[in-house]
Amino acid sequence: MHKLVHAWGCDRLTRDEQARYSRATFELIVEVVEMAESGRTAPEDKLRVVPHVMESFAALGDRGNKVSEGVVDELEGVGLFLNHIGKWREGREIQEVVLDGRRRILGEEHPDTISAMSNLAIALGDQGQLDEATIHH
Repeated sequence: MHKLVHAWGCDRLTRDEQARYSRATFELIVEVVEMAESGRTAPEDKLRVVPHVMESFAALGDRGNKVSEGVVDELEGVGLFLNHIGKWREGREIQEVVLDGRRRILGEEHPDTISAMSNLAIALGDQGQLDEATIHH
């Protein structure tokens, strides 16, 4: 989102309106990521979307709300996409939120929580952070 539009939104919209628009923006980002993962996007375009992904992710977090199960599902795909294109730091940041959400919503022993732990551990391992990966796996 352009900085002026963002500033206007923060200045003029209620918190609920900001949350609704942030969610709508995130939905668009998810669609772009799904297109990129399906191979319908040129490799250089995948890298161009990263700043927008992270800005949208930050806006979701700025609302002070814990993410819902549906958002956690979408975040998981976005985090995996970032790891696939070599944006490990960004992917890790999102995967940590996914793991926290899975634990909160589903509990520690749920298969989706364990899968989120595994995804985070793999991402950490790919970055050479083996000690930390062992803790999460």
